[in-house]
Amino acid sequence: AVTSGVLTNIPGSSLQSALGNAGGNRTLAAMLDNQGGVLVSQTLTIDQASATHGNSGTIILSGGDLNVILSGTRPALSNESGGLIDVGTNKLVITNQSSGSFINQPGGTLQGSGTIDIGTSSFIDDGFLNVGGVPGILNFVGPYTEGPSPAAMTVEIGGTPPVAGVTFDQFQVADTVNLQGGTLNAAFIGPYLAGSYPIMVVPAGKSILGDFQTKNLPLNPLSGAPCTGSPVGGTQYVITCP
Repeated sequence: AVTSGVLTNIPGSSLQSALGNAGGNRTLAAMLDNQGGVLVSQTLTIDQASATHGNSGTIILSGGDLNVILSGTRPALSNESGGLIDVGTNKLVITNQSSGSFINQPGGTLQGSGTIDIGTSSFIDDGFLNVGGVPGILNFVGPYTEGPSPAAMTVEIGGTPPVAGVTFDQFQVADTVNLQGGTLNAAFIGPYLAGSYPIMVVPAGKSILGDFQTKNLPLNPLSGAPCTGSPVGGTQYVITCP
């Protein structure tokens, strides 16, 4: 077991948190520098004070949750360029015991149809966010900030009647959303279907602020009219296709 220092998982190597003979969840008490692959099959807790955990490889949550405890001096979790964190249908939970931060760097990717819970850590998404499965709902607990380009959000839409998580992707945020001018990408699952798709929602009392600068949305194949996307009522972001 690694209980101190830095654990560097080099490119081409893989780590797996699995259910062993002793059972129970797994703990990594070291700073993680993941350049290879990490498969979380059993709930894994990463816990080292004053650590800057970095991912430029892949972290896949497949059957287990990932808990990252940020404590000590300037702790952080950084998903670097080329890094992928796929929560699947599981949970990524950040527990902030200090002034910790979680950053999805330009070129990094977050995706899944589970839950990302940032707790009280500061967060900014300067990379790519792929919402949902085929399709699905991605839950985000905490305020969500998407930075300017090259930050981008991708969703799939479709279905009559539209049903979130069944016929189209939805990003459900439990706090305020701040859009600072990134890109929204949307594509249809199957044939073109006119309708309105609330691809992002926040609860009453919270708000969606700002907008995307670039919107790559489908066209009606018959009329050539484009779908449009905009905040509606302060608590939804809706793609409307004619």
